Order: sequence, then C-alpha cells, then structure tokens
Amino acid sequence: MIHPKSATFVFLLLSTLWPISLFASRTPQIASYRIEVRLVPDAHKLVGREVLHWVNPTDDEIPDLWFHLYMNAFKNEESTFMRESGGRHRGFGSKEDDAEKWGYIDIQRIRRLEPEGVEEETAATETETTEDPWENLHTRITFEHPDDLNEKDQTVARIALPEPIPPRGTIDLEITFETVMPRIFARTGYEREFYMVGQWFPKIGVYLPAGHGGVPHGRWNCHQFHANTEFFADYGTYHVEITVPERFVVGATGRRIERRPAGEAGLLTYVFEQEDVHDFAWTAYPRYRVHREEFPRPKTQWRTYGDESPLSEKIEITLLYQPEHEKLVARHMKAIKGALEAFGRFVGTYPYDTITLVDPPYFALGAGGMEYPTLITCGSSFIFSLGMFEDVRITEVVLVHEFGHQYFYGLLGSNEFEEAYLDEGFNSYYEGRVMDAIYGEEASYGSMFGMPAPSFASAHISYASRPEGDPIAERAWVFSPGMYSRNTYSKTAIV
Repeated sequence: MIHPKSATFVFLLLSTLWPISLFASRTPQIASYRIEVRLVPDAHKLVGREVLHWVNPTDDEIPDLWFHLYMNAFKNEESTFMRESGGRHRGFGSKEDDAEKWGYIDIQRIRRLEPEGVEEETAATETETTEDPWENLHTRITFEHPDDLNEKDQTVARIALPEPIPPRGTIDLEITFETVMPRIFARTGYEREFYMVGQWFPKIGVYLPAGHGGVPHGRWNCHQFHANTEFFADYGTYHVEITVPERFVVGATGRRIERRPAGEAGLLTYVFEQEDVHDFAWTAYPRYRVHREEFPRPKTQWRTYGDESPLSEKIEITLLYQPEHEKLVARHMKAIKGALEAFGRFVGTYPYDTITLVDPPYFALGAGGMEYPTLITCGSSFIFSLGMFEDVRITEVVLVHEFGHQYFYGLLGSNEFEEAYLDEGFNSYYEGRVMDAIYGEEASYGSMFGMPAPSFASAHISYASRPEGDPIAERAWVFSPGMYSRNTYSKTAIV
C-alpha cells in the first residue's frame, strides 16, 4: 500500500512508473477475510461470521487491535456522522419520523483461532477451570473517539489483547456479528427490497509504522466515520459466501465462483472471491435485470502479477440494471468499454478480471455514485432516454468517474480520511480526459438545447464560485462548510 506524503511526488512518480511496473507484483496481503453472511429481509438484517487473518507489517509489538464499525454511524442522532450531516448526504435524507431508518452493527463474539495443530496441544495442557483470555475478546471492546471526543460515537472499536502481536507476527480472529441495515440515504442500506451492502462488517484499521507522517512511533490509523469522509484499509484476499432468498439477484466484488442451494429451502448461496483489494461490497434486489459482455483486454495492456498470475485476456462486464432502463444499456456499455480502454492507455491496465455496474432503482438513488473494488454504483433515470435529455450524459459521467476510482483510490490505496484530494482530485482530472477520449472534447459531457458541455467546465465553475478558503491538503472532516467538494474534486482537477 502506498502512503504518500506529497501529492506532487506521488503524481510524478506514478506518471513515470505506472505504464511499466504498477502491476508487476502483488500487494502485501495484510488483512484477509473469509465471511459467511445471510440476509434476513424481514428484519433488514445481516447475520455474519468472519475469519480475519491479519499480518503485523512492522517491527513493533502491537498490544491492541482497532476496528471500523462503520454501520454504527446510522445508530442514532448522536453519532459523529449524523451530527455532522444532519441526516442528509449528497442531497438525500432520512425522514425524522421513520422508525426503521436506523442501522447498526453488533459484535456478538470475538475469539482467536489457533494455527492448525496448536489448538489441540494447548487444550490438552490446560485445566478445565482455566479460562482462555483469547476466547472472549469481545468483552475487551472499548469505543474510541480519536477525532472529536464524541463519546456517543461507536464507529471505532479497540480491543486490548491479552498478549501483544509480535513483530511481523500474525493473528486469526473469528468474529460473529449482526448488522441491521439503515434506510438508505448515504451509500449503504435498504429501501423496499433493494439492498446496497457497503461497509457492513467489522473491518480492521491500518497500523502505520514509526516515522510515517513524522510520528516517531507506530500507531493505528482508524478514524471515526464522518459526513465527508470515505475509507482507508489494507489490501488482502476476500472469500465471501452470501446467502439470500432465491428471488434475489446478487452482485458483488470479485469473481463469482459458485451459486448453490443453501441448507434451508428457498435460499441460495453465492460465493465470491477476490485478491488484492481493500474492501468488499455487494447488492441484492429481485428486480435486477442482468446484462453481461466481455471486453477484450488490448494486447498492449497485457501485464502480469509476476510469473505466477497472468491477467485474463478478457474482462467480464456485468450490468445490474432496472427494467425501465433497457434503452440505457447500450450507453452503459459504451461508457465502461471506453473507460477500460482509455484508463488503460492513460494510467495502466485494469488488473482485475471483472467489473460490476450497479444501476440503483429511482427510490434508492442515495446508493448511486459510489466505488468499491471491482464494483461501482452508477446513477441513471429513464428520463435520459427521452427526447431532449438523450444527449445529457449524466449516466456516463457518473459511470466513468466511479470506474476511475478503481485506480484512485482502488490501486493507489490512499487515505481518503486525511488526503481526499489524492483520489477525488486526480480521479476528477482523469474523468475529464477519459470523457473527452470517448465522446470528443467539444461536448464530452453532452449537450442540452444545443448547448455543448465540455468536460472541465463544471470544475472551473465550481472552483471559481469560491476560490478562496481552505487548502487542498486537509483532513476531510475539517474543511469549512461547502469547501470539501470544491477543493478535493474541482480545485485539484484543474490545478
């Protein structure tokens, strides 16, 4: 994972090296997960079990583990996210009198799993009256508030360990949990039978070594969930088994390797796997229609992860769309194929085998416009297939922007809490370049009433409307009101 100190240095470095060596070797697999989860639609609930394999990447002895519990941002009005957002996000909001708008995550148990061959030997030497302190780690949880001292916020959890994890050591934890999904208005949640499931499981923070950011000692980087912040995590391998009622259509991060009947009648289990990612998201909805195509990877973009793992010659594109958006399927396909080709030329080849596009229903647009590894949520409407709106390319702009996040922050791995411009700013710049490459520079964002919309016009207008104010390099939750998007998106893109 790259933890850059200077945007200029990183940009120049990557501009020089990316086309040659960005994908020459795998990333260190610091945090890997095996998760089994079942959707209980009547309760809008996820019942989950995860096994986390975590590697201490430093020479420190680490006495505790810090976790993100993002879903607790929607637990009540006193969370930091709700205090800062007022229950609104990107123009979407929750209703004050809605009893089902809240969501949360509840850790039921955490215990250490011994390596194979160790557990039996340990058990044989212990007396029956000895309590293993590693068996009930959940009793050691405390909620931390590193950003704002809000004691009501429960989005960061710390576990004091019975013994420290040695330098370069590993630990395996079994975590059972339940997540109640909130009514969707900010990226993740449910509405009717639509589910967009992001930031839904206990997710370990990032341990930074001594010297990073000028701090002389190692420390956990595990911020609270704020209204303006996104995410930061280590890379790993994910194996996720999702069980849902059989009427649901499911899409997720990574490759689907199996679809099988679950043990209970009327349920199906979908199994997905993906290496070298730092998150996992999924969606389920009975009314999805599915469109699949293959994109031949240009031979000039073929790369390998060393000798052992050549990239596929074709990328599988899956579009999960609404029935009323049938006329927009071709537009989605043109945009994603153009983005795969252009980002491949400008930045580097897309290193995964799949990309899934999620087209949310009109009543859940708060889920749209978001990026996850190998899966993005778009934003469209049947209105863009009608008359004067046919040439408005909002559908395409959102798709290209969110796909660009597969590079910034998907491959760059920057800290979106502290340096949001490294993903949103650089991505907004490439969004413009890629739209120009696909649709032409004069009106790459489309036109309306005969007036063309070139790519960087909106960025210039946004920044020019308020050029004074905060610097670009600022923690996302510290920006003055109204300055987060202007600085991290628009200003960075045109600098």
